[in-house]
Amino acid sequence: MTVKKIKFDQISSAYGVVHCLKQPHRQEIIELLHKHLSMTAADIADRLGIEATLAHHHLGVLVQNDLVDVTKHSTAVYQLNYLKLTQVIASLKALG
Repeated sequence: MTVKKIKFDQISSAYGVVHCLKQPHRQEIIELLHKHLSMTAADIADRLGIEATLAHHHLGVLVQNDLVDVTKHSTAVYQLNYLKLTQVIASLKALG
């Protein structure tokens, strides 16, 4: 059996994302953004049947963890950060 060397930043990054994504609404937001490519917080709240303030809260956590990008136009538009998601998946695979 070979032991893989894992960098601490890989573990830290993977833990932060897993902790972030354990919340079901955040998982649903990721799925919505994957299906629709970009959405406003109001659209996300409407699709999930939640208050806009709750959608903003969860989007803020996802943005803070670099899983979602936000572009400011007349209203904020959210998109998945596929590069970050790919990096996180690679880090999780390295742990397994």
